[in-house]
Amino acid sequence: MLVADHHSQGIDALGREEHASVPPGHRHGGQESRGTALEPEIETELVKHLVGQAPTGFVTGTLTVAAVLLVLWNAAPRDLLLVWLISLGLLSLPAFVVVWRFPRTPLVPGKIASWRRALAVAYGLAGVGWGAAAILLYPRVTMPYQLFLLFILGGSGVGGMAALAPVRAAFVAYLTATFFPMIGALLAGGSLSSVATGLLLLTFWAATIVLASEIRALLVRSLKLRFENLGLIDDLSRAKDDAEAASRTKSVFLANVSHELRTPLALILGPTRRLLTSGECEEDTRRDLGTIERNAQVLLKHVSDLLDVAKLETGGVELDRSRVDLVELVRRTVSLFEVVAREREVELSVETSEDVALLADPEKLERVLLNLLSNAMKFVPDGGQVRAGLCVEGDDVVLSVEDNGPGVPLALREAIFERFRRGDDSTTRRFGGTGLGLTIAKELVERHGGRIEVGDGADGGALFRVRLPLAPGAPSGVAARVSTADPAVRHALDEVARQTLAELQPRSEPAVAVRGSGSGGLILVLEDNPEMSRFLVDCLAPDYRVATAFDGRQGLERALELRPDLILSDIMMPVMGGDALVPELRAHPELGGIPIIVLTAKADDELRVRLLREGAQDFLTKPFASEELRARVANLVMLKRTRDVLQGALSSQSRDLATLADQLAAANRAKDEFLAVMSHELRTPLMPILSWSLLLREGHLDAPARERALSAIERNAKLQERIVEDLLDVSRAITGKLRLNVRPLALDPVIQAAIDSVRPAAEAKGILLEAGPGPEMGPISGDPERLQQVVWNLLSNAIKFTPRGGRVAVRLACVGEHVRLAVSDNGAGIEPAVLPRLFERFWQADSSTTRAQGGLGLGLAVVRHLVELHGGTVRAESEGEGRGATFTVTLPLLPLGQPVDDLQPRLPLDEESPARWTPTFQGLRVLVVDDDQDTCETIRAVLKRAGAEVRTCLSASQALTVMDSWVPDLLVSDIAMPGEDGYTLIRKVRARKTEEGGRMVAVALTAYGSNEDRKKALSAGFQVHVGKPIEPSQLVSVVASVTGHGAGAHHSA
Repeated sequence: MLVADHHSQGIDALGREEHASVPPGHRHGGQESRGTALEPEIETELVKHLVGQAPTGFVTGTLTVAAVLLVLWNAAPRDLLLVWLISLGLLSLPAFVVVWRFPRTPLVPGKIASWRRALAVAYGLAGVGWGAAAILLYPRVTMPYQLFLLFILGGSGVGGMAALAPVRAAFVAYLTATFFPMIGALLAGGSLSSVATGLLLLTFWAATIVLASEIRALLVRSLKLRFENLGLIDDLSRAKDDAEAASRTKSVFLANVSHELRTPLALILGPTRRLLTSGECEEDTRRDLGTIERNAQVLLKHVSDLLDVAKLETGGVELDRSRVDLVELVRRTVSLFEVVAREREVELSVETSEDVALLADPEKLERVLLNLLSNAMKFVPDGGQVRAGLCVEGDDVVLSVEDNGPGVPLALREAIFERFRRGDDSTTRRFGGTGLGLTIAKELVERHGGRIEVGDGADGGALFRVRLPLAPGAPSGVAARVSTADPAVRHALDEVARQTLAELQPRSEPAVAVRGSGSGGLILVLEDNPEMSRFLVDCLAPDYRVATAFDGRQGLERALELRPDLILSDIMMPVMGGDALVPELRAHPELGGIPIIVLTAKADDELRVRLLREGAQDFLTKPFASEELRARVANLVMLKRTRDVLQGALSSQSRDLATLADQLAAANRAKDEFLAVMSHELRTPLMPILSWSLLLREGHLDAPARERALSAIERNAKLQERIVEDLLDVSRAITGKLRLNVRPLALDPVIQAAIDSVRPAAEAKGILLEAGPGPEMGPISGDPERLQQVVWNLLSNAIKFTPRGGRVAVRLACVGEHVRLAVSDNGAGIEPAVLPRLFERFWQADSSTTRAQGGLGLGLAVVRHLVELHGGTVRAESEGEGRGATFTVTLPLLPLGQPVDDLQPRLPLDEESPARWTPTFQGLRVLVVDDDQDTCETIRAVLKRAGAEVRTCLSASQALTVMDSWVPDLLVSDIAMPGEDGYTLIRKVRARKTEEGGRMVAVALTAYGSNEDRKKALSAGFQVHVGKPIEPSQLVSVVASVTGHGAGAHHSA
């Protein structure tokens, strides 16, 4: 009997499976075994998991069947109980067979799908057995036992869901076969409670299917993660093996290379020492030979370190133990550093016990002590202290080396004993080295069964302690044979000491006096190694004057002081390395033209490229030939001198050109952005104008549509007019030609006129326009129309960026001798970073194609210029986006008692009320001259409607011909026309006799609207200068005023 009822066992059991189930593809690693390649292995593991949990399910199912028999034995017909029991057993038998055969059958790749199908069929039959209880037993028992059966079937379904979840087809088949007979029986019962119970059971079935799917997904994710982790472990294991193999190969290679290097070094050192001891060399030659010997010793030490590390890695170092007098060994080793310490004024001391003997390898122990003392001498400052000590602590001998240098940071106290790691890896370190000394010391100490520790010294430096176990039979206080007296051992120790001391050659600061008498220029050499510095000076002194410096910081100071023709700098120097010096030099404009050659022993292409980008002109890699050095220096010095000659004549022009180029680029960017926006703003109104014009021409619009068309055309034409006016105002502001008609005036009427002009736009958006009563204040001095333009621009801007239903407030206040006007809103707000640029010309916070508002970005620029012309200031404030904005204008007040002009400023053109005029020009003869036919027809229509007799001409010559036979009372003429312009026309008119029209009234109607254009027109002979475009009502008013036909009053509707 099969019933699964172990909810929590599935995932836990899966997590406890051994790694033996790792799929083969994962054992052999690589990304190709992950992802979709895991699917067959995961399906196999899911089937294995289900089969592995089956015995628990069989036991639970058997117990459940026993419980059913026990409860229903006296409540249901026993024959039916036996029939159900036999049916359940027979139907569960396939599941037993499949579960029994699976682990005993070899799993053939690709056959897992057959096992999944077999499990689905087997468990589906088992579910039929459980579902049979609904058919055979449920109708024949009373309600309490029916509830018991429902409970048993529900528990069986839930248990089966948890156990069979790994194989989707199995749990779907099992749950469906178990539940649906009971659901059918309940729905067929007919009663309300039976149907409701059936629907609840159906819902429970669906929920169980979903939950089983989630359990299966969780199992799949767990298996994927486990396989991927095992694959990563396998990859890491292979990577570890590869790294160890590479390390062994590297060690063998280093051993071979080191061996090959020692032979030529021996051939260098041998002849050099022979020449030095012969006494036959001159002083300069002896000095050069000494340099060769010391540097060969340093190179030999590095080679020996590499060879020792290779031997230690491969186990090639064996200890030759003997009884060692440690006191004598320590004192003798410390004495080797006395000369170096004296030259650097370092206090070198040693403290030892009276007698300490140890069974050890004397050469290796002295090597350890040499490395520790060498390390201390490298990092102790000049005038510092180095102390060596020897004592016995219990069963251990403790060797200590302490200094008062910079110490070792906690984070590096393990790393400094790693191969090729140094406490100071920067280019400003004072001493070189391979970073192997402490590594070799640590491993040699460990070979002796001891350990090495690093801590803080008493004076803040580093304290190295070597702890070695006392050799059996060699207690302290017993005299020992000094094994270091052996000639072979002594010779080996002397060689190691000589190499170590050569590396510690004192880095005394080179002389900074200028050497050489050559006329080729001044070279500044920056090199901390005195021997390399001397070599460079000797190479260059015959042709150049040479100054030297010890480090980058001193070199920068010398460069600022001497202004050399070329700087030759090493990369690795104390205080400031060459890599930091190059950008520092280029940061000083006065040093910008000095060529720099960088010396380096590192084959670092990235550093080379970076320094070339930062201003270095050339690189020289050590070792180099002196001829190559002189050739590179000569080339760069010649180029520098040639450039200096040209630079003297062109520096000013270059700076001017660079400035102009930047300004031009900025202007071009601003122009391009502005033209793009202006094109959009000018084209946008053209669309409704052209479209409505075409529809009007077709004549199919009814009266309301014609009215809408005319309104749209008028509105968009006025929008273009406003854009043109803003452009003209900005142009006048840029050229300083914007003039004010200043007079004493009260500010309240100006503000109220502007508020009245924008109120329709505010009401259209449902914006509340608040204007509190102004305080008692004196007059101001200003141009009423320009001040109204300021207020109108600020209000229009606020309404534009305030959402529907928002609020715009206008407040006026007196602050000392100034009046303060504030326009605030609760609209979109302004980012703080944008505020400083708000009043720039052509600038907009959003100039993208997705911006919500149009405009050219000129309104606020015009506001600022007009306010400043009035002696005031304007500022913008906002707490950020979405928090509104406040624009504040501050203007100076006039002293009290000044008369106030009660002239009301006009409304902006696009806000004026519609006008009416009466045809009062009867008998007035008007000649209109304009090269634009539409303009002529428009003026003709306006004036003819007012009663005038109008003729039009398209050129000055045509107008003069007409005037020969028809003398007008009024001339209305454009200025810019092909052939002869308006100025030529009016001069020829004024040259005529009075009866031929020489004294007629003339009006210049033109798009050129600057003050200079106005003055030029009036001086040419025109009585009035009017700018385009002009409202029909304004045109009528102008004609009435200049001709005296004043009855044609123009008034607001």
